[in-house]
Amino acid sequence: MSSQTEQLQIAFYPRPNNYQPNIITESRQEFTEMEKKIVVLAINQLRQIAQSWQKGQNVTLLIPYTELTDSHHGKISAAANTLNTKRIVYQNFSDPFEPEFDYIVPFPRVRSMILNGKRHLELLMLSEVVPSFIELGKRYTSYSLKLMLSLSSIYAQRMYEIIMMFYGRGQKEFTYEVSKLRTALNYPPEHDYYDFKRKALTVAQSELSQKIGLQFDFTPSLKNGKAVTELRFVVQSDQDLINNDVEVDLLTAQTMQPHEVVVIARNLIHDYKFTKKQQNQILEDIELMNTFIRLHTEFHHGKRVAKNPTAYMAQALGFGKADTKSESLTKAATGRKGKPKVVKNLLTDAIDKPKRNA
Repeated sequence: MSSQTEQLQIAFYPRPNNYQPNIITESRQEFTEMEKKIVVLAINQLRQIAQSWQKGQNVTLLIPYTELTDSHHGKISAAANTLNTKRIVYQNFSDPFEPEFDYIVPFPRVRSMILNGKRHLELLMLSEVVPSFIELGKRYTSYSLKLMLSLSSIYAQRMYEIIMMFYGRGQKEFTYEVSKLRTALNYPPEHDYYDFKRKALTVAQSELSQKIGLQFDFTPSLKNGKAVTELRFVVQSDQDLINNDVEVDLLTAQTMQPHEVVVIARNLIHDYKFTKKQQNQILEDIELMNTFIRLHTEFHHGKRVAKNPTAYMAQALGFGKADTKSESLTKAATGRKGKPKVVKNLLTDAIDKPKRNA
């Protein structure tokens, strides 16, 4: 990265997460899906200059074509052709005597260039606009760059940002005004709420669930007559669901009689390549047995992943390295395909296993 008195140029160096002020997250954005991806990558690069930027400096950013698409360069060219006319809009007309508004064109100049034999976009951001993107303050949104770039719908992209504004600070339930949400998603005002729900929210809901494992449900929380004016959102990630399953399993195990827990451990223990001596140690020591059941439950639901579960177990139980030469390598599922077993099925199966084999 090189700096000059009036211009700061940023070499491309991707960071895993994006950070942006909430005023950007909640603004109305006029971008298409590809334009939005370019903006997302630009925001990612602007973190490099958050400390070094000086007032009055314009900024140029370089975005490799390969970060946007492997082969469809025509889509990038089409996005570049219109990007310099698209705005980020902040409006607050709640006070008619003192209306607030800010219309930002982030990149007034967009051009292509070849650098080290690779095609890039070069974006110019004027100095007056830079603070709107790099001054986070206390209220900002953080999200995964990789997950954002995997999304193909503008509504999914924008809902991911808005959800992460809350979820990123540990808030898994929140309410949002419908008019404010429609504005943020740049949804056509002539369409009614039910079109907005079907064509924007459910599209985003499906894509976020399928592509990045983020589930959200929404229900009306406020109405004006028959008109829905506010929505309540409940958000869970796949990891949240896995953690819930594990917690339910372990709480149920705690309510069982000691002899039932021993039966469970005795039948589950054969899924691992422990020696006979190690098996007896687990079954005769309540702390080892509880640790064994906890780890098995976490493996079962995919909360914990190990190439060699027996060796991992042996280390955690204090046995050191286990003799696992004959053990095949396994990996817990990271997704949630199908309906996972709930605790009673998991534990009941373990108790009934000898009966079925008899």
